[in-house]
Amino acid sequence: MEYIHNKNIIHKDIKPDNLVFSSNGYLKITDFGISRYWKPNNGNEFGGTLGYMAPEVINHSNHGVSVDYFALGVICYECMMGKVI
Repeated sequence: MEYIHNKNIIHKDIKPDNLVFSSNGYLKITDFGISRYWKPNNGNEFGGTLGYMAPEVINHSNHGVSVDYFALGVICYECMMGKVI
């Protein structure tokens, strides 16, 4: 995520279905279909999977790369609790 965020790209759909392991054992992000370049006034851009979507996207507020970290936090929570929210 750091690499794409340094290129001003927001993935907007980080979820377990879009994470795969490479043959080297590294976790890779897939499905950049709804990814967007970050722009300051992006409150009208809506997309992603509801269970992993940050509140600012749901509320149509301007958002940044933090929406990807929110989704990652949801995934970590699900792994720690052993259940899907």
